[in-house]
Amino acid sequence: MGIQASGLAAVSQALLAGVFLLASLSKVLQLRELELTLARLGIPAPLTRPIAVGVVATELVAAVALTLSPTQPWPRALVVLCAFGFALAGLTALVTRERIGCSCFGNMRQGLLGWRQIALLPCWLLLAAMAQLHALISPFALLS
Repeated sequence: MGIQASGLAAVSQALLAGVFLLASLSKVLQLRELELTLARLGIPAPLTRPIAVGVVATELVAAVALTLSPTQPWPRALVVLCAFGFALAGLTALVTRERIGCSCFGNMRQGLLGWRQIALLPCWLLLAAMAQLHALISPFALLS
């Protein structure tokens, strides 16, 4: 793999870690907003809090693991899981024709769930794939 591709893979890994860290921390500060979003998506009331906490924990664990365990594949699997969850939320909002506020970054970003989450799915998957390339060529991979 060339230096440019290697650099792009490393940037993808760092970008995912940074975005997921920012997203998880902003959601912690606005957890109630995330719960309301989940309720509007049709999640039963008793499950909104545990699912909201699970989303935040998954994003935070992914961010930390992408940084501390760069060669392990499971952090990127968490990214893929989240990406499909984001797209499903957007699809649900479109299918139900509900105007549901996005809780992507707590209240830092105003917007509605919908086509944006679906359109971003390939981007998330590409970044995860590029980050996986970084894991395969990382100097740390030789040590594991």
